[in-house]
Amino acid sequence: MLVGSYGSVQDQPVTVEISGNILTLDGSANFRGAKVDVTRLEDGPTLVWAERVPREEWDLGRKPTHLRFGGGSGCPDGTRQVVRVTWDGGITKPNNAPVDDLERLEYVVTIAKSDRTLEKVAPFALGDLNDGDNNHELCLDTEDPARAVSFPPGFVTDPRGDLNPASSIQVHQ
Repeated sequence: MLVGSYGSVQDQPVTVEISGNILTLDGSANFRGAKVDVTRLEDGPTLVWAERVPREEWDLGRKPTHLRFGGGSGCPDGTRQVVRVTWDGGITKPNNAPVDDLERLEYVVTIAKSDRTLEKVAPFALGDLNDGDNNHELCLDTEDPARAVSFPPGFVTDPRGDLNPASSIQVHQ
């Protein structure tokens, strides 16, 4: 997420291109040269990233801290795979309450079965909650690799109160 003064509602940015080196935490990927269209402010939040989280980063059973940002909960014990999704803005329910089981059941995760068929599942729990950021951990009870995530329109809002449109994204392995 980029924060700064990049225009206004009347003069909105259209694209963002990374011109320098921006590496992932583990150094395995460099985003230099990446270019993305900017979501118009009034369009509401969309999914912009999804990745399988390495097992050593899971923090199973972690309770949220008192921190407003960065102190979210972990997935519960029994989790067999974690997919982190990132929205292009902090998201809440329309009444500013944190997401809960209603929104959890709206996430659709496409997994690849060992026989090469695809199956759609819902996460059995959500992690990275109650910290006000733009990430959720989708806690899955399968080790079959997640390939895509989708979310229907009208369930969450950005800080401006704009409802989300339908959104889907491929999961980075």
